[in-house]
Amino acid sequence: MKADANRDGYVDRAEYQLSGDCQFSHLDPDHHGAVPISDLPRLARSSAPQAKRLKILLHSADRDHDTTVTRAEFVKARSPVWDRLDQDRNGRPSRKEVKGARSRLETPR
Repeated sequence: MKADANRDGYVDRAEYQLSGDCQFSHLDPDHHGAVPISDLPRLARSSAPQAKRLKILLHSADRDHDTTVTRAEFVKARSPVWDRLDQDRNGRPSRKEVKGARSRLETPR
């Protein structure tokens, strides 16, 4: 699924939330409603930066520290990500804002 569902060139909060729901469904193909963090190697078959972002998201999403991320935890963990993306708070992160957020996340500390 493309995050920009209405193809207006921007991803608004509703589209972002819907894409997160779809992303969780992809992470949870058996539809158990939870993803064990131990599945990270299986889930991270993409590029190294994408795998790093997924690892950070899953670990931060596991609020009860049971090494499993539920759909609710995953969706809730994505809210601060949206806030970091939408730097000017206009409800529509630009490509420049997304690129900046991505580079901040990928820069080693």
